[in-house]
Amino acid sequence: MGDSKATEYQERIQSLDSRAFRSFWEAVYAGSEIPGWASGKAHEYALLRAFELAGACVTYPFEVRASRSQVASEQVDGVVYHDGLAFICESKDWTRRSDIVAIAKLRVQLMRRPGTTLGIVFCKAGFTDPAKDLASYLAPQMVLLWEGVELDQAIRECTMLESLVAKYRAAVEHGLPFWSIVDGREQA
Repeated sequence: MGDSKATEYQERIQSLDSRAFRSFWEAVYAGSEIPGWASGKAHEYALLRAFELAGACVTYPFEVRASRSQVASEQVDGVVYHDGLAFICESKDWTRRSDIVAIAKLRVQLMRRPGTTLGIVFCKAGFTDPAKDLASYLAPQMVLLWEGVELDQAIRECTMLESLVAKYRAAVEHGLPFWSIVDGREQA
């Protein structure tokens, strides 16, 4: 995606106040086509805006050259900074559950970052059992898994940061990267 389109998306999403953002999110979560937004981009930018509206510092999607030769690059869907923690985000606006590929991709990105950097994969439809198993055994890079229903609840209840901290604490205390903020237990 060109820098001008990324800048346009960021300006559009940041122009939304809390009320307008909630309406935008409802359309994204419902799977409605959002005029002027490429497939998946509305979800990607909306989750970052939700964290930003909650008071987190965010970096919107960007591309990184993984080598000096410009042969390899990586697309980062965004970064959330909160309470001394840094989370690289991967967004999947999918109607099918995410398999291990998104988690493996994020893990590779984390391996190039400081050891304290964590990852979050957001997938509207949730995750397969193999994906949850993989997330449980990543070391030392932890990847938290957020299903669509959790993200929707956190946005509707304005608890993005509280939910992030709760998921992080469950990962630290119980080794559960897929602990659900909806019902306070492992995701089924």
